[in-house]
Amino acid sequence: MFQKGANWKGNRHGRPKAGKSLAEFIRVKTKNGREIAQYYYQVWHDPKEPTEMRMKAAEKLEFRAFGRYAQPVTGDSAEPVSIVLRTNVDPFCRPEE
Repeated sequence: MFQKGANWKGNRHGRPKAGKSLAEFIRVKTKNGREIAQYYYQVWHDPKEPTEMRMKAAEKLEFRAFGRYAQPVTGDSAEPVSIVLRTNVDPFCRPEE
């Protein structure tokens, strides 16, 4: 089948890596998010847009620039604290209620 010493020009780098993550794909396609931020900025500055849409755009810009605000943990200090973390790997799936 293969000749000893023959130069085989197959896939020298091995099997290709799995596809890039969705987040990485979006970063590449939107110039690291600049186009998304520009869109939010345009919506925020457009007086023809409904106020609700402008407020949502302003909130997105705020979170992008300054991060989300801290969420305080409240309750009885004598009681143990439990945190429930729900992850959703399917962007089209709705979380169970």
